Amino acid sequence: MQNADFGLIHAWPFSWATGGFLRVFFVGLLVVGLVVVALGEVSARVWTLPELVRGAELVALGRVASKSVTYLGEAGIQTTVDMEVESVWKGSVKSTNSISFYLPGGVLGERKVVVTGQPEFALEESCVVFLKRGEDGRWVLVGFGQGKLSVDDFKRRAVGLNSELP
Repeated sequence: MQNADFGLIHAWPFSWATGGFLRVFFVGLLVVGLVVVALGEVSARVWTLPELVRGAELVALGRVASKSVTYLGEAGIQTTVDMEVESVWKGSVKSTNSISFYLPGGVLGERKVVVTGQPEFALEESCVVFLKRGEDGRWVLVGFGQGKLSVDDFKRRAVGLNSELP
């Protein structure tokens, strides 16, 4: 039986049958390229404090009350952070003065999914969060991991706020 190469394979210095390494390399390169394109906004872009505020529907100072992790099957693991709100600086919260927001990744039993750039939230930690509604209507961080500032980080960035304003 004749090889169906459509006249293209002979231009390569190898055949597909013996070019296993290069096939894997090119497929891997394609996958990495697609991931980079899909995560374009997550790349090394640094958000200024005014950009975080403009991009947020809700800016709040609060204390992490609880965290829970949910297994989503093939979609992975997600962490839900429940925060008791001390002060709202932009937007509003329900009368309960608490908010829940969602992060990709987390630890569930022996399963651990780490998302590069995703911030950690410790129980009882006080922090400022910059949130917007995701496509599904739930709260998510603005600027990925940059949407969470510890109180000390916020104070440091706020001191330089005048130099960051346009």
